[in-house]
Amino acid sequence: MSAQPIEPPPPNPYAVTSDNRLAAQTVLADMGLPAPTMVARPDAVHVTLADPDDLARWMYELGGEIRRGIEISGASLWTLHTQTPVRLDGSTVQILVHVPVVSGEDVLAELRTVATEPTVFSTEDGRQWRIAGTDSSGRLFVPSHLDPAKVLRVVWFREADLIADCGPLTPVTQVAS
Repeated sequence: MSAQPIEPPPPNPYAVTSDNRLAAQTVLADMGLPAPTMVARPDAVHVTLADPDDLARWMYELGGEIRRGIEISGASLWTLHTQTPVRLDGSTVQILVHVPVVSGEDVLAELRTVATEPTVFSTEDGRQWRIAGTDSSGRLFVPSHLDPAKVLRVVWFREADLIADCGPLTPVTQVAS
């Protein structure tokens, strides 16, 4: 007679989503943070705000990194990447707090100075790529090959894949609009 280890079943995505929602709701209740719209997912909880000043409250309470997306149609999406405080089991839940910011709108200096700007790279053959931010798994959001007149399509890449496909990346100071 031999014993074989029994592998535990994979986590139920609905249970993980529910657990993430509960963790985020607990933080909201304890800290009194605004969250007009909250969408829980197994990998993170997304909160959408209407006012950039509310993003400052989240930043003050939980810290994190603010990433500013590219401007499209006169607005850009600013996202705070943060997480819940450490729970009793030692885990945290990632929270992504989003707010659209219209170009030229007043934004608190504390937010504007810490926001990561979109980065533009060019390849050795002259093609340009704009890195606008990352998703919750760390993949870079890259509008593909920038034509001087327009963006042709939007695709997802990992930075290593982008470098493998395009060769070395060098920062570009200006992009033709």
